[in-house]
Amino acid sequence: MSFQMEVVDGNGESLGLPEHFLKIPLTALRCSIRKTIALHLNVPSEIVDQETGYVNDYNGFAEFVGFIYLEIKHFSRQKSPTEELLEEWETRDDLQPSIGKLWEGLYFLGRFDVMKDCQLAIVNDVELFLRNKERQENMIQPVQSNDVSQSSDHHVDEEIITCRGDVENKAPQYFDAFVSYNHDGEDIRFVKDMIKILEGEPHKLKLFIPGRDDLPGAAKYVMDARLIETRCRRMVIILSNNYLLSSACDFQCKFAHALSPGARSKKLIPVIIEPVTAIPQILRHVTLCDFTKVDLQEWFWNRLSSAIKQPLDPAASGWSQGSPMSSTSVGSLSSIASSPDSAIGQSLSSSSDVKMEIPSESYESIKSDWVDLSSEFSSQSESEISRSMSPPAITSSSAPNISNKPSVNQKEIVYKRQSPTGSLTASSSKGMKSDIKRFFGGIGKFKFGGSSNSSVKDPSPQ
Repeated sequence: MSFQMEVVDGNGESLGLPEHFLKIPLTALRCSIRKTIALHLNVPSEIVDQETGYVNDYNGFAEFVGFIYLEIKHFSRQKSPTEELLEEWETRDDLQPSIGKLWEGLYFLGRFDVMKDCQLAIVNDVELFLRNKERQENMIQPVQSNDVSQSSDHHVDEEIITCRGDVENKAPQYFDAFVSYNHDGEDIRFVKDMIKILEGEPHKLKLFIPGRDDLPGAAKYVMDARLIETRCRRMVIILSNNYLLSSACDFQCKFAHALSPGARSKKLIPVIIEPVTAIPQILRHVTLCDFTKVDLQEWFWNRLSSAIKQPLDPAASGWSQGSPMSSTSVGSLSSIASSPDSAIGQSLSSSSDVKMEIPSESYESIKSDWVDLSSEFSSQSESEISRSMSPPAITSSSAPNISNKPSVNQKEIVYKRQSPTGSLTASSSKGMKSDIKRFFGGIGKFKFGGSSNSSVKDPSPQ
């Protein structure tokens, strides 16, 4: 049944309310009008309306609203049953607590006396309520926009803005390290000292500190994962007994470890600030930065700063590891060979493969003192070849100690020193040193490869 707001009493007087009052909440009524309504309805009545079947006091009004018998009995035990009814009604959205519903109930009970006495007061209360509501809406403007939607926010990408710096600088912010620590413990004191040292001179690092740089209201674990993966190069773990009790720290540590399971990129940097009962299993293979060792504290901050600054991928950052032998000149090798205290054989055998290229102009002078013995290998076994290539016992420390044997399958010319008797001899230490000088003086360059054989190539055409 729809209720029309235009009401006329028995004398023809209008008792209606403006149409837009229909859905005004019952909270618009002030205390004075509530007491006025209660003065009329609190008086017990024995009159039952024949058409509606309601008693025209607070009991009948409570039945009209929708309260059950036990609730109505509870109202009857109160000092002012009608006021208690109105207060309880305001909290029951399922019973439609509105001015229109109140006015409709009074009409159905035939309480035109209450409607006439309260009409003007209700109009004033509602108009005041609407003015206050309009003023509050004008005073409080939303920060983001005027159209705040109550619909689903699944389409909103919450990962675009992840920290306080994004809001202040209106651009994504990136950090040198994410600091993982337990907010509830005493670890915050160490973190504050770390902020002063590492973010100041001379380190000038940019740290993400949970509790300082994160945004309230965001999905905590989602934001932590996003920051660790895409915004922070490293993660510094403030390891203490309190840290082991934090579920949030446990998630951060395991997530960062999953990004670098083999610790090759050194993303995790554990820092021990107190003796701990147990180190997490995933951190036992990672080098620790121990603040508890007093004798190492003077190096602590520089070590930690360097660990944070180092590139994640040195090769991609332009770092290269040069081979010490690759930059060695022929002159330096000649000086090593001519030194009486050198061990040139040991130096040559330490590399995996040595190839000697001899210029054509030096080849003839060397070839005159050496003969081709490659034909000997066709009739010798491998053990005999090894014994024939073993150098004689020479007491001088300047003699070469080349013990690598050539492969019989390689088509290379091997030269051996020829003596008047046709065998390897070492006449004197002085003579051997002069031979080494002559030999290395004609060498163009060395090449180092992957095989284990050392040989001298003949540069002349076969």
